[in-house]
Amino acid sequence: MVICLVFCLAFYSCSSFSNSKAGADKIQSSLSKGDDIYYDDVIITESLNLIDTNAAVQTTPVLKAVYIHSAIVFKNCTFKGAIMGSLKGSNQASYSATFLKNLYFDNCVFEEDVNLEGATINGYCNFLNCTFKKAGLFNRTTFSSTVSFSKSTFMETGGFQQCTFMGSTFFNEAHFYDACFFQNSYFYRDFTFSLAACKGYTDFNQANFYSNMFCNYAHFSKGLSFNDSNFRGRTEFVGSEFMKAEFDGSTFYVRSFFDKSTFSENLSLKDCRFISRKPETTSYSAGKLDISGVEVSGAKMVEF
Repeated sequence: MVICLVFCLAFYSCSSFSNSKAGADKIQSSLSKGDDIYYDDVIITESLNLIDTNAAVQTTPVLKAVYIHSAIVFKNCTFKGAIMGSLKGSNQASYSATFLKNLYFDNCVFEEDVNLEGATINGYCNFLNCTFKKAGLFNRTTFSSTVSFSKSTFMETGGFQQCTFMGSTFFNEAHFYDACFFQNSYFYRDFTFSLAACKGYTDFNQANFYSNMFCNYAHFSKGLSFNDSNFRGRTEFVGSEFMKAEFDGSTFYVRSFFDKSTFSENLSLKDCRFISRKPETTSYSAGKLDISGVEVSGAKMVEF
């Protein structure tokens, strides 16, 4: 609510569009001039390419950044075409967008791919209550501030591999109907995945959580994997339902909670380390449990 109010105040005096259709050229023109953008209840009829190769700045021998100075807000909008914030150019060069201000989508529908792979978002990033009918690709993206995908729906792949989340991150009540991937990602502030529903395979292998991780009352219809991950803050899986879950080789540095969680097939904690204390497991259940090689405070765990 506070973030929404800030956006509304910030854009009160800016040009806005509502109850209409808009082509991508209007938006691209505003971006090229650095104008702030506010669209409400608009159908974007064409693919929106955020990459202006003529304005790109070389950052590495093979990577060019396109800096976007506009704050961007879309509310209740439908995007008929793709959104492209990443582009493969000639001579193996890659282009990616750097958003210097806030990027905000509220109750929007994306009918084609959203590709922000490798982007950097310096302001708030919000995809609240949005529907991704095709792939939502955010692999290698850096989120420098608070980010939320709460109540959003991914009909196809959700890609968040090798991401860096510098601020608090929210996926509350998100729905993934296909696979979602968070491998090798870094979460430096609290990460919340509570009440999420994942109907496809869910992969958090080699993820690093430097603050608290909350995954309470979530539902995982297929496999879930946190193999070789590090949990440095409080970690909660209270009341969540799993088919099967793997945490093999992971390290829990402080308190962890599996209370009231259910694993209908199996829970694997093989070679896990619980540095401070045994996990809380009141009223948990698992069809099969593997605690081979598990250590608690340096000693072998004999029961979960």
